[in-house]
Amino acid sequence: MARYYKSITQQQLEILISAELIKCNGEFDDLCHQGKIRNDLNKVNFDFENFEYEYSEDRGWKGDFVGYKALGDFNFLMAYAGGDWEHPVVFIIYYDGKDLRGYVPKSGNCWNYKTKEAFGNDINDEDQKFIEKYFKLTDNTWSEHIDIMYNLDDMLAEIGKHFVRKD
Repeated sequence: MARYYKSITQQQLEILISAELIKCNGEFDDLCHQGKIRNDLNKVNFDFENFEYEYSEDRGWKGDFVGYKALGDFNFLMAYAGGDWEHPVVFIIYYDGKDLRGYVPKSGNCWNYKTKEAFGNDINDEDQKFIEKYFKLTDNTWSEHIDIMYNLDDMLAEIGKHFVRKD
């Protein structure tokens, strides 16, 4: 099912998000736990104990998964969040013409699509079967290979196919 966005510039999106952050006392996790953003992100169970949304070179490979991005005229903010014992879940915040919204890509992201939960410190048989099927990691050392489970190109391809401009 397609999601709709309103074409706005990155600067306009930054202004919208900044205005909402002011209402949330500058707390990004509070922004993500309100209104339609909360409803959209709650489709996957993950914690906001640790989160990032601003680009920084010192984040290593994870740095590619945060910051403002554009696909054509679709501008969005990419971020990730997870608890101390969870692998981060990548998501986006975008504008649909009325509200800021959230979306959690499936492709290239690291969460269990069947249970709709972040992978945490308590990997069970269900998680291991899922990891073997979708990521082709058959040993129990998958957490050592976590960087290959994230794929920015796959995420962006899914986002590009899933979103339709609303005029």
